[in-house]
Amino acid sequence: MLAFMAGTAATAPPAAGEVRVSGDELEWKIETPFLVADFRRNSGTSRSGQLNTILLKDPGVLLTRDRPTSTVHLSPNSATGGRWAGINRWNPPRSFRTRRTSDGFRIEREGEMPGVPGLFVQTAYEFPAHVAAIEVEESVRAEREVQVSLLRLCEWSFAPGPANPFTHVAWEDAKGNLVIRTRENAAEPLPLDIRWQAFLSATKRFGVAAVVERIESGAYPTHGAAALFSGDPHYFYRVLVQAAGGALVTLPAGARYSARYWFYLFRAPDPERGAAAVHEFYLERRRIAMPAVK
Repeated sequence: MLAFMAGTAATAPPAAGEVRVSGDELEWKIETPFLVADFRRNSGTSRSGQLNTILLKDPGVLLTRDRPTSTVHLSPNSATGGRWAGINRWNPPRSFRTRRTSDGFRIEREGEMPGVPGLFVQTAYEFPAHVAAIEVEESVRAEREVQVSLLRLCEWSFAPGPANPFTHVAWEDAKGNLVIRTRENAAEPLPLDIRWQAFLSATKRFGVAAVVERIESGAYPTHGAAALFSGDPHYFYRVLVQAAGGALVTLPAGARYSARYWFYLFRAPDPERGAAAVHEFYLERRRIAMPAVK
């Protein structure tokens, strides 16, 4: 049975099957047996309810963007020809709600995309008590015809430069082939339908991966759709629209784009076994999402 605790009185680490929540609205601290997620405001994002940092209890690593004006989770985000903006700039979102689930704690937020009037965004985090992962849902809907130069989902960003803890990138294509590369040799744009993408650390022996259950755009326009590693690389994302040279793509009223995925956190003695662990997690989630017909 799930043990759920709200408030700040208890200071002992959560036991197995327990999720602990403290802090004010949109500035929560959520602790599971595996991680501590910090939603407190920072000088750049203010009251957004977006993930600032994640402490991984084993191996004792703090995942951070290492900037006072950014967050580790950056999506959904979009642009209309100029600089992009994401929902970590909500201050506050139009509405939000939280609830206890059968296995943890869930946060849901919604509102207009910052800087892109006409795009309505819904997003959710769910923190399970029994697995080292965060379930994430993101969706973007055009409430009227909108022109955009950029639209991204599933974007996670970490510290660049010397503070970057990762040594390798990895992904699994739609046919189940695993690819591992050193960070310096990260891939060119990848197909949107890859199953997951990950950062791994050979020195700290851990990794993080965005393991996708579904990404949907229906019959609505995409342009340059791909999965990408960028920066050092120190961030990755899925792009639905990427128009170069100031061009704009018209999204008709009703156009909807969505993603459901797991941000998976894992220990691995080396990158090869780390990639194998993500592959097994993907297969496990697929079995749960699509049980066998009897």
